[in-house]
Amino acid sequence: MIQVTSDRLAAILDGMTRARLLVIGDLVLDEHRLGVVSRLSREAPLPVIEQRESRHLPGGAGNLAANLCALGARVAVMGIVGDDRRGRRLVELIAGNGADTDHIVVVPGRATPAKLRIWASGDRQFNYQQVARIDTPAPNPVPGALAAELAAGLRGAAESFDALIFSDYEGGVVDPTVVAAAKAGGDSVLRIADSHGGFERFAGFDALTPNQPEAEAFLGRRFKSLDQARSGAREMRDLLDCRQVLLTMGALGMILADDANSALHLPAVAGAGIADPSGAGDSVAAVFAAAQAAGAEPAEAAVLANLAGAAAVSQIGVAAVSAKEILAIDAADPNGP
Repeated sequence: MIQVTSDRLAAILDGMTRARLLVIGDLVLDEHRLGVVSRLSREAPLPVIEQRESRHLPGGAGNLAANLCALGARVAVMGIVGDDRRGRRLVELIAGNGADTDHIVVVPGRATPAKLRIWASGDRQFNYQQVARIDTPAPNPVPGALAAELAAGLRGAAESFDALIFSDYEGGVVDPTVVAAAKAGGDSVLRIADSHGGFERFAGFDALTPNQPEAEAFLGRRFKSLDQARSGAREMRDLLDCRQVLLTMGALGMILADDANSALHLPAVAGAGIADPSGAGDSVAAVFAAAQAAGAEPAEAAVLANLAGAAAVSQIGVAAVSAKEILAIDAADPNGP
């Protein structure tokens, strides 16, 4: 188990405010409706939920960017939205978090993807639980001309950033043409991918951040023990010729396979509590990337990412985790330094 002092973690977090990061990926509008169950419906055996609150948040790659903005990093976002109400609201939210939206392409006639989550509680105890989710998926695939436009924009912008982060929610933006354009930044630019699959596209990248089911699907086998997970992370790294694989495993923590560590296991942070796991992977990928862009060693970045994931799951809805929240989780962790 690696130990990183609180002072060192704070110094890395401070360094993130000078890091320049470009997020490339699928943009989604997340809506959360929270309400109280008041009675059973007369039309069907189901609860009637009286809405008390509605929240709109940037989802998909927008959530990863929101996490970077919450850390104080200098952030730009590349992706596509439709020329509809959802698209305008999504760009407004991303810009409101402090990110540069000049690289977002508005496509006439295209629908902006959305995810609506319904939360309900009892009428006396406001302990919300997610009871339904309704998705409006992105039109797929992205037309070739549009992918070429994004790739050209990436080639022109890559050298202006310390890190390029691909956030793939299978909406078509992370096209192989766009991924190939990431090489334009030269060796000084970090290339990191947070993807649900298609990992072959990212061969030669600096880092990948798969979760356990994604890694198992890629390798074609289940991990039935911690040793098998360690072996899987190493194998995935070797097969894809990546410098690092950060494998997240929920309650089992995460494993970092890199040049310095054969397969470092970081246990889950004790006592953080889970309100909603939505978007925790974005928080992990954002902090892992931003920390290295700020000069952290991969193991140090993984420690911070582990804390960020714990902070994210303790909140309802996709969460943008701040440096203050990460340090608070560190201070509360009985296994911390």
